[in-house]
Amino acid sequence: MTTKRVDFRESAAISADSGETGLSAKESAGGVRLTTKPAKLLPADAMRAELEYCRIRADEHETPFSMLVCTFPKAEGIEAFWEVLSEVLAKFEVRGPVGLLNPNQIGIAIDRPNWKSIDDLLEVVELGIGSGKCRFDLYTYPIPLVLDNPSGHLHSDRLGHKSMQPVFSIPLPWQKRAVDVIAASIGLLLLSPVFLIVAILVRCTSSGPVFFCQLRSGLGGVPFVIFKFRSMVNQAELQQFDLMSLNEQDGPAFKISSDPRATRFGRFLRKSSLDELPQLLNVLRGEMSLVGPRPLPCNESDACQWWQRRRLDVTPGITCTWQARGRELVSFDQWMRMDLEYVQNRSLQTDLRIILKTLKFVLLRR
Repeated sequence: MTTKRVDFRESAAISADSGETGLSAKESAGGVRLTTKPAKLLPADAMRAELEYCRIRADEHETPFSMLVCTFPKAEGIEAFWEVLSEVLAKFEVRGPVGLLNPNQIGIAIDRPNWKSIDDLLEVVELGIGSGKCRFDLYTYPIPLVLDNPSGHLHSDRLGHKSMQPVFSIPLPWQKRAVDVIAASIGLLLLSPVFLIVAILVRCTSSGPVFFCQLRSGLGGVPFVIFKFRSMVNQAELQQFDLMSLNEQDGPAFKISSDPRATRFGRFLRKSSLDELPQLLNVLRGEMSLVGPRPLPCNESDACQWWQRRRLDVTPGITCTWQARGRELVSFDQWMRMDLEYVQNRSLQTDLRIILKTLKFVLLRR
C-alpha cells in the first residue's frame, strides 16, 4: 500500500473544492477503499456492529484484521480532532470503518494488516493531528499482530500491541453479578468447615500445596489464575506431554477419565467436584461467574479455532451446559457449540436451570 505525505491545509482545500462525500461504513468494511472524506464518525454502538461484521469475515477466512486506536486526553476535544483526522483519512487508502470506541477513543479498522500499511497510516495520522497529541495502540483480531517489522518503519515501533478480543467482551449484567456475589459469599461462609477439612486431607495425603493454581483464559481472553484443591501429584502438568497418547478428548483439550496423576484422595475430590469449590473465590473477585463457559488453560484456548474463541466474549463459569449434562464425553466442536449456544441465550433462568442440573449430577456422583 502506498501513501503520500499530506499537508492538512492542502487536503482540506481539496476536499472543500471537490464537495465529495464519504463511502458508507458497510461499503468500507466490505473492502472498498476510503479515498474521500468519511461522511461521519460512527457512534460507539454502530462501530461495534461494524467491527462484528469484520470479525465474521475474519472468522470465516481466518484472516486477521487490525484497528489503529487513537486515545485522546479528553473526550471534550475529540470532535475537533475528528475534523482533522477525517481530512487525513480522505487522502489515505483505508479499508474498514472508523468510529468511536469510547468517549475519548477513535478506532480505524485496517483490513489485511501488514507493517507497511500500518506504519504509513500512523505516519499520515501523526502528521495531520500532530505528534504527541494522542496515544496510539494497535489492536489485532484475534491475537496481537506478529509480523516482521522491516527496518525503516520506525513509527510502528512506538505502538502498543494488543489483542482485539477484549473489544468484543460482553460485561456481566448487574443482576447476574449480584447473584454471583451473594451466592459465592454465602457458599464460602457455609462451606468453610468443608474447606478446612479438605485442605487438611489434601496436605496429609500427598506432598505439595493445598491449592492448584493455573493460568486460564478469562473474559476477552485475558489470563487469570484459577483456584482448585490439588487433586493430582505435585507438578502434574510437567507429566502431561508424556501422557498425550492417553488423551480421550479431541481438539486442543486434554482429558483422561482415569488420570494416573490423580492422588487417591484426589480421585474422590474430582468425582465429587469438591476440587472446584475454591473457584468461589474467583467468582468473588469477578474473574468467574457461577455459570459460564469453562475457562480453558491459556495454551488450549489459544489453539482453538477462531469461531470457537467467541466463548471468550462472556465471563467464564464454574459450571455450564457441558457440566450440567454430567460431563459426558463429546467432541470438542460439540463442547464449543454448547458454550456458544449459552453465550447467545445467557439469562438468569438459563443459569438456574444449569445449576440445578449440575447439582443433580454431583449429588448422584456421576
